[in-house]
Amino acid sequence: MVNTAAEVGNDLNKQTSVINNALNAYNSIIKAVNEIIPKIEEIANATSGINERKNEILTKVESAAAVAEENSGATEEISASSEEMNSSSVEVSNAANNLTSSTKEMRNQVKKFKL
Repeated sequence: MVNTAAEVGNDLNKQTSVINNALNAYNSIIKAVNEIIPKIEEIANATSGINERKNEILTKVESAAAVAEENSGATEEISASSEEMNSSSVEVSNAANNLTSSTKEMRNQVKKFKL
């Protein structure tokens, strides 16, 4: 019986040691979780800030795209106006050449009457 009591005592000591080790492990886990929670909150706040800045950038990009589209339309209008002006310039040049020819012909006709 003495051996049995000693064995039971040893078993109790072993179980107590295992329980203490388990408690220490749980305490370490709790400590680690408590240390991680503020870091997770910090990451969540940073992520929220990044998301807000992303939305601001997206708004600015959309605004820039709208301005670029307006500029593109204005450029097309300017190009069309330039083509019209070029066409008009060609017409004016042709009219001036015709006028010059008519003037030369008229001078030649007037010279005939001056004799």
